Amino acid sequence: MNTLLKPNINSITITPNPINANTGFSIAISVSEIEVVLEPTILYCGTFSCGDEAGI
Repeated sequence: MNTLLKPNINSITITPNPINANTGFSIAISVSEIEVVLEPTILYCGTFSCGDEAGI
């Protein structure tokens, strides 16, 4: 089983909000990682059109 760690953005905050022209501001970003299981694409022929993935 192959897995992949994918970044997930939890929140983004811009302060101050609203921002005035020619003034300083900060951006805070909260990120976590999600483990994703990679599965191979299975192609079927018969009931579906040949080459279509089942379940779609």
